[in-house]
Amino acid sequence: ALRAPYVQLNAGMRIYSLPKKIAFTFNPNAALFSDVTFEVKANNERTSTSVKFDDITPNKEQTLVVDLAKVFNVSDMIIYPLTLSYIKFNINTSIEKTDHVVDIKSLQLIYDNDFVVEIDDITKANELMVYPNPATDYLVVEGTEGDVVRVYDLEGKVLSQFIMHNAQCTIDASSFTAGTYIIKSNTASCKVIIK
Repeated sequence: ALRAPYVQLNAGMRIYSLPKKIAFTFNPNAALFSDVTFEVKANNERTSTSVKFDDITPNKEQTLVVDLAKVFNVSDMIIYPLTLSYIKFNINTSIEKTDHVVDIKSLQLIYDNDFVVEIDDITKANELMVYPNPATDYLVVEGTEGDVVRVYDLEGKVLSQFIMHNAQCTIDASSFTAGTYIIKSNTASCKVIIK
C-alpha cells in the first residue's frame, strides 16, 4: 500500500498553562491539502489524540481552532502539561508536482475572557517556556543557557533581568502586582499573567 504524501510540523511544544483552545493561522497558498491534523497528548496518556480539520481552502488565510474541552476533560489537572506533538498537512494526491509555500502566521493559546498568547515564530516555540501561567508566587523559566532574560511590564519597563546559567531558573514573582507581563530572551518572548 502506498502512503499518502504529507508535510509535518514537529512542534513537540509543552503547554503548562491551562488554555481553553489552540488556534493556528496559516495560508496554504496554492498547495492543496486534503486535511490538517493536530496531535495533542495529555500528560496522563501514553498516546496522542488526533484532531482533524477537512475543507482546507487554498489561497486563503484561515484559522483552525482546537477546542480542548471537546478533546479532554480540562477540569482534570492531571492532563497537564499538554503536548502539541505535531501539525500534519496531508497533501491531496492531485496536487501539481511543483514547489509550494505555506505561510504560517501564528499559533495561539486562548484562555478565559479571550486572553490570547501568540507564538508568531513556531520554530522558536520551545526556546522559552514559562510556567505556571497564570502565576502567583513564582515563575519557572526554561530556555537556552547563556541567554539574557528580561521581565517587562506592559509599559516596557524592565522589572527584572538575569542570565540563564543553566536551562532552567525560578523567578520570585511575589513582589509583582497583579497583571500581564512580557518575558523575553535573546530569541523568544511570551506573555504571563500574575494574579
